[in-house]
Amino acid sequence: MRGLRGGVHNPDETVSNSVASTCGVTIMIVYAAFVRRLLVVLVLPLLAVTGCSEITDRLSGSIDAAASRALEKGIQDQLAQAGIELQGKPDCATDLTRSGTSLAGTARCEARTTDGHAATATFDGTMSSSGCTGTVTVVVEGRTVVNAAEVPDCSVSL
Repeated sequence: MRGLRGGVHNPDETVSNSVASTCGVTIMIVYAAFVRRLLVVLVLPLLAVTGCSEITDRLSGSIDAAASRALEKGIQDQLAQAGIELQGKPDCATDLTRSGTSLAGTARCEARTTDGHAATATFDGTMSSSGCTGTVTVVVEGRTVVNAAEVPDCSVSL
């Protein structure tokens, strides 16, 4: 009997080739499944941790920005009550830790008065939706102009 290549067809050789071909496909399928499982076990947790870390960083940045805005407004109001106007908004940096619905820690804000004097405000306390309490001190050109236990009109809702 002639095969497709013009030679004599050997039924045993065809069966042997089919088994080898089937075994090769089976081995490839098993290997591919192993690689997929390995990816799921090793790569996906890494991606999840990286994604969670990025989300945490963004959330922390948003909380710091909200706290800075609240302090900026309150400090501007305190200085206005003392008869001091600023050139623009204060630039605040915070080091706050979230505890439930409040933030605790420190902040430092710097600005210039309309007279060109350096103004520095420091805050050490707690910020929440009910207010910003702690120690707030504002110094303009080495002179303390505000030393209070709270920042007026300051609140942060988390």
